[in-house]
Amino acid sequence: PATEVVEEAGHGITGTVDGRAIRVGNVRWLHPAGQQLNAEAIAAQGMTVVVVEADGQIAGLIGVRDELRPESAETVRMLQSQGIETIMLTGDNTRTAHAIAAEAGVT
Repeated sequence: PATEVVEEAGHGITGTVDGRAIRVGNVRWLHPAGQQLNAEAIAAQGMTVVVVEADGQIAGLIGVRDELRPESAETVRMLQSQGIETIMLTGDNTRTAHAIAAEAGVT
């Protein structure tokens, strides 16, 4: 189990696991040196990149994303066919937002 867990608001969390200093958070906070291309590839797939660091070294990158409900794209098409303008509001980063919007059919 993790001990000494501290939330770093807007960035991620820190803690100790088996005596190792662990940080998990966003790329703006942890700057995954040498992994920027991998981080960009993950983001290009519509995922938010989470960086895992152990004892000051990048241990890995994780891509997470919200999945659209199965009926989302069909609903957007139906609304658009009726002349209703569709927009998407999100707090996600721009790349993720564009990928999800494209999947849903929101232009």
